[in-house]
Amino acid sequence: RLEEELGQKRPLTGWEEGGKCKLPEFAWHDWGKVQVDRVLDLMDIDYLRLANLGTDATYKTLVWNLSQNVDRTTGSVKPGICPCLTPSMVPYVTNRGGPLVGLEALALQGIPVEDLLLTRESEDQMADLAGNAMTSTVVGACVMAALIVAQD
Repeated sequence: RLEEELGQKRPLTGWEEGGKCKLPEFAWHDWGKVQVDRVLDLMDIDYLRLANLGTDATYKTLVWNLSQNVDRTTGSVKPGICPCLTPSMVPYVTNRGGPLVGLEALALQGIPVEDLLLTRESEDQMADLAGNAMTSTVVGACVMAALIVAQD
């Protein structure tokens, strides 16, 4: 905050020491209440960074990885682009005010969730699966490259 001259305000979360936070009206409040202070502070820092660039993150679809340290790139570089999904990440969607759920993470990896029968898997298990998956476009490119090499 000091190096980037962001100040001490907490405009997105309004959190106070001890876990009290007040997310925007549209946000997932139950989720916000159980987050640790470090995650809430990172949300405000990411919000302030974008505000300094003239962007209100609550009106753009950005995915922030709240499991990263503040000195790392923690979010989407461009609106609508999702960062790399990892098993232990805490993906937060800014214009929705809540995390990606397991099915959404699987769909972002190109897994056809409408064709799956997911009845016993928890949200954490689906998020782990998505974080350990390789995007279908990457697999497709690798298969095409292998077929081209095999032809020669």
